Amino acid sequence: MKKYFLYIACATITLLSFLTLPLVKASIYESPVNSEEEHLQLNHEDFQRLEKQGYTVHEIIKAAHISMYANKSIESILRYYKKHQSWHETAKHFGVDLEKLKTDQMRRTKQLLYKENKEKIIYILANYTNRKPEEISRYLKQDADLHFLIVAAAISKTTETDLSRIIQLKKEEKSLDEIMNTVHANRKMVFKEVKLLHEKIKHLK
Repeated sequence: MKKYFLYIACATITLLSFLTLPLVKASIYESPVNSEEEHLQLNHEDFQRLEKQGYTVHEIIKAAHISMYANKSIESILRYYKKHQSWHETAKHFGVDLEKLKTDQMRRTKQLLYKENKEKIIYILANYTNRKPEEISRYLKQDADLHFLIVAAAISKTTETDLSRIIQLKKEEKSLDEIMNTVHANRKMVFKEVKLLHEKIKHLK
């Protein structure tokens, strides 16, 4: 059972590797094992059964992710893959857009990360912006989600614009691009700061 949970915990990492994205440390995903298992609709017995049929862990997990979008059984996807030996051809055959799959998976990865580390991320942002955690929490409840707050914090720091001003622009329903234009943000600098924040978040314990 422990072996199975480890497989599922690594499912997101495996898919990201499949799509040639940078690998993310497995420790990030250790806690939401049950939610990932439910999302993939792959139980311990099915996993063992497929392994006994000769499929590898990577093949099972890749097929499971494609099955979510194709609305086909994991076994039918595995059979097609074994015959053609190409995941891109397999995905195309079942009508799955790999770019959309990649985008959606990245979004879910961030959501899992933010959900499991919400309080710690709030403290990171509070320290980064010289604000009290309570103020960051208030913004989160009233005006913005955690992903936007991370970007807003980076914009605030790189442009020396008060964070409350960034939040106010969002409340005025301005897009992120419009906000950055309004405060004359350097996109490369903002991206660099966001990347640094994500590195801190990735290494949370």
